Amino acid sequence: MTDNYIKPEEFLAAFKKTWTEFVDEKGDQEIIEAYIKNSEWTKYMLGNNKMSKNEKEEVFLHRVMDKLNNNLQYYLGMYSIDLAYVSGSDLYGANLAYPSEWQVLIEHENGQHNDEETEMYKLIFLRSPLKVIIFYDWDECDKTNNDKEKWLDEKLKKLADMLEQANDYLPENEATEYLFIIGDRENEQAMPRWQYASISSKDNQLKSLNNL
Repeated sequence: MTDNYIKPEEFLAAFKKTWTEFVDEKGDQEIIEAYIKNSEWTKYMLGNNKMSKNEKEEVFLHRVMDKLNNNLQYYLGMYSIDLAYVSGSDLYGANLAYPSEWQVLIEHENGQHNDEETEMYKLIFLRSPLKVIIFYDWDECDKTNNDKEKWLDEKLKKLADMLEQANDYLPENEATEYLFIIGDRENEQAMPRWQYASISSKDNQLKSLNNL
């Protein structure tokens, strides 16, 4: 039922609240130091399967999930997807290894200016009501030419165009929504900040970029 789907605004609210908590708990300096190291920042955001259950429950996106629904389970590396929030029943097997509901699919593209198109392609051809890509723009202080200034707008337009072309071939369920959360910084000493944009498969229209 569509009433049970996690909406982009619910995910954003949980993300924003968790970020505020993280900043209060970790402090600016620890976050800034982790942000500039790809492996450390991935561990902050996603965790990894070497962590204990208790350790994993403290990572950023696990805490986002916990604010959304107590019945969700956290799966890292599910069928080449960085992270899935799953629920429902077992289609076969046990422990939701083959869940009936992929509530949220998340790709975290760490580092700047990588291959977000590959992540978008994977998400387009999987079934989930909410698909999220978290990625990173140039820091404001590094936008020293026109290409860097336009990079984010061009990237979002490309991702939207990919969805439109795929839906021209075989339309996706109209309830499906895509959420893009983009991090950047004012300068190298500044804290990360976040923006977001979204697209619905209902109309393939990219909604305006907003500050989170």
